[in-house]
Amino acid sequence: MLPENLTSESLKSSIFAAWVVAVCLVAMAVGVTSVTHWAVAMFVAIVPATVAQSLWRVPEPTMSETIQSARRFTR
Repeated sequence: MLPENLTSESLKSSIFAAWVVAVCLVAMAVGVTSVTHWAVAMFVAIVPATVAQSLWRVPEPTMSETIQSARRFTR
């Protein structure tokens, strides 16, 4: 169960930001020093995250979520 203020979009962005940070940390741990290797590391960090983010579709709300959302507005 996600907290109410954590939407699918913010969760998706957080996951992909964590991916980019993880790739950068691995590159530093391995000892990447050349500009060419850093360019490859940035390509590996950014391109898959960008492609996955564009392909990731947010699921439709369930019936329960729709009812709960409607009840929140009527209170």
